Amino acid sequence: MKRLLATALLAATLTTVPTTPVEAARPTCVSPELRGLAYYAGWPPNQIDKVMRTMYKESRCQPSARNKWATGLMQVHKLHLPRLCKTYRICTRLQLLDPYTNLVAAHDVWKRAGWRAWAGGGA
Repeated sequence: MKRLLATALLAATLTTVPTTPVEAARPTCVSPELRGLAYYAGWPPNQIDKVMRTMYKESRCQPSARNKWATGLMQVHKLHLPRLCKTYRICTRLQLLDPYTNLVAAHDVWKRAGWRAWAGGGA
């Protein structure tokens, strides 16, 4: 089921359409598939709006986003890989390109470090 959601996510067109002035000031990814994927990855329902804003800020909701240090939707930093490898068998940056895997990894980082793991304390 989780892999089906990830496949649907990759096939879905992601849009960023603000519906209120508050959302316009704080852009987010408008995608039921991404919200569902975050929920199935373990994110608490009361944090999913912030996950979506952070995802937009970090990668513009592009699963293939990558820079010298971080990878994927939530831009998980490579310094977390040794612990993620032991806990979840997420051992390579290539694995972090999968949206579901990236959200699982980001959830683990958030549980350990909170929103401060992302620059500015999250969106």
